[in-house]
Amino acid sequence: MQAAPEVRPDFTKASSYITDTRQPAAFDFTSAVEAFYDKFPDHTGKTFFVDVSTGNIAHPDPGVVDELVHLITKTEDGAKQLQPIIAKCRDQKTSYCQQDGNGNSIIFIYTADDRPRFLGGSVTPAQELQFIFDHEVGHAVVPEGGSDVRLVAENAADAYAVLCDLQRNGPESRLLESVLLFRTGYALYHPAGMINFSGPTLEQIAAQREELAKTPAAVAETLATAGRLAREHTLSHKDAYALFESFEPMHNYKPVGALAQVVLTTPLPDTFKWAGTVLKAILERKLDAPEGLSEEFSDAAARILLPKVAARERELAPPARKTPRFEAAFA
Repeated sequence: MQAAPEVRPDFTKASSYITDTRQPAAFDFTSAVEAFYDKFPDHTGKTFFVDVSTGNIAHPDPGVVDELVHLITKTEDGAKQLQPIIAKCRDQKTSYCQQDGNGNSIIFIYTADDRPRFLGGSVTPAQELQFIFDHEVGHAVVPEGGSDVRLVAENAADAYAVLCDLQRNGPESRLLESVLLFRTGYALYHPAGMINFSGPTLEQIAAQREELAKTPAAVAETLATAGRLAREHTLSHKDAYALFESFEPMHNYKPVGALAQVVLTTPLPDTFKWAGTVLKAILERKLDAPEGLSEEFSDAAARILLPKVAARERELAPPARKTPRFEAAFA
């Protein structure tokens, strides 16, 4: 079972100049569920979908819909487990995958127009909601997506959803960068953000995006790729905790100046890498500072800070390996 759904604050609003000009059709919950069952026919009897904002339960078998309605509204398990999830998803306008440990999942999706945006203007609302849908599906269909290690499960779900987006929209899609910035910013500013931190896994997908987006992969291949990336690149508990501690000066949405201070002074390469990723995105106007903070960077500050960040990057870079003379002689 995944942990309870969380509030996702409005951390990012991507600048308008990177807005994707394509306008995909509005997200349709019923069509998305139909496409899922076409793609995963073996999940027809074990993965189910509820639109918590409308009460719609989409399934090709009306009898299954009746059974789910009965389970949710008339049983003790429904009253103790499912109804609270539905209420929380409605209240927080979020989505969630509930698993029972026996391979069965109920995916709760909030589709109403008042759903908070968290990927910003570089991704259309329909594309963002499709990502959320695919992320929750990832928990149900990727074996690692149901891992008891929450960070592995979230990395697998993000990997699956981003792979689906690349296959659907091509390598030029901005969603991958938007998710990476959101997950990283959330880790920097929210004390619970590390449990969703998928930056290293998304970075690996970005490095292979052209190849991964060339042709839609077979379902089994996509699942295997998402699981492998999560296994190989999710931070260990030790490394995740070390990053968590190094991000503490920025927790609870401290002024952006705290972010610049960490980036320019940290001796830790990984802390510099991920905090610097967000800082540079803000300085380059690819990302707005989190709402409600007391400081924002001006263009003048960007002209001063960007060279300092670049210099700090050179300082923290590993030393270049010198080629021994006998190797150079035979190069």
